[in-house]
Amino acid sequence: MSEGLAEAIASEAIANPLFAGVDGPQQTAALLVVFGFRESSYRSSAVGDGGRSCGVFQTPCKETPLGDVNRQARIAIRIMKRSIEAIPEHPLALYCGGSLERGSSLGDLRLIAAHELISEVPLIEGEDGQ
Repeated sequence: MSEGLAEAIASEAIANPLFAGVDGPQQTAALLVVFGFRESSYRSSAVGDGGRSCGVFQTPCKETPLGDVNRQARIAIRIMKRSIEAIPEHPLALYCGGSLERGSSLGDLRLIAAHELISEVPLIEGEDGQ
């Protein structure tokens, strides 16, 4: 993962966390890391799904600026929020498959991977304890 992408993930997760609470940004960043790896191997110019999905997080090409990782992360968070609100029991189903039936298993596996990442990589605190 490039330093620019890592910075984009961190800044967007802090600015617009998917989850409430002090761990919200960390959980958001972990999901973006997992999705970026699984969807594109962190390639900001990736195009998939027959030309329908683009960027690191494979969001709709019509709204995804190739190369702009900050906007790509922002778009992914926005789509993830919609997915979480729509089907709370399988929060990433819509993002992963467009429907509960097609995306619930994959979305659930990605949530598990994000939780595993958080447990393996401790949160780095600043000098002020934040």
